[in-house]
Amino acid sequence: LSRVVPVKCRGVVGDHGRFPHQRKMPSDGRFSNFDFIVMGQIEALIQQCGIKQAEIRLTESAFDLFETCGWRIKIGHGDHLKGGDRAMNVPAHAIGREINATTQRYALKGQRPPDYYLVGDKHRHLSLQTASGRYMFNGAWFADDPYTLVSNFTPGRPFQMFFGMHPKFGKTWSYDIALDLAAPAPVQYHFPERLREKLKAWE
Repeated sequence: LSRVVPVKCRGVVGDHGRFPHQRKMPSDGRFSNFDFIVMGQIEALIQQCGIKQAEIRLTESAFDLFETCGWRIKIGHGDHLKGGDRAMNVPAHAIGREINATTQRYALKGQRPPDYYLVGDKHRHLSLQTASGRYMFNGAWFADDPYTLVSNFTPGRPFQMFFGMHPKFGKTWSYDIALDLAAPAPVQYHFPERLREKLKAWE
């Protein structure tokens, strides 16, 4: 994708791949998980390969805030959302608490609060309307895994949502990339000439 348009990737830390001695997410050392290590490796590979069209921004914080087309977007892993229905895995009360607390924090500093919230962690897609934007769960490409089965979640499909932002209307279009519907790409492998001759003789 970076060969066509510039790509900016932002990474925050969560509770996946925890180190053995840390069972819960600490307030200090949140980056002590394997997700952060893998993201750091990808960042280093992009820099070493000299890819100018791709940029990765990693933060050791639980959240990150940035603007796109004039709209403020707050991203997080989603492990901070506790409670809610265990089957559908929709922490409605935790979402309301975050929007309320975040809005008050930014109002205290005289700043505009986020318009959009984007998280993962819950292994499914969800989009809720807010006053100026949406609160979105972006699904997961691995869908059902041992965690979802042990937690007795309802089945989910392996897909994530891609969406576009408009300077005036905000989130306008979205496109779901579903891996279970994707046709595998044909394998194009050219045999060496000597091996091709042997195969032809064998046929």
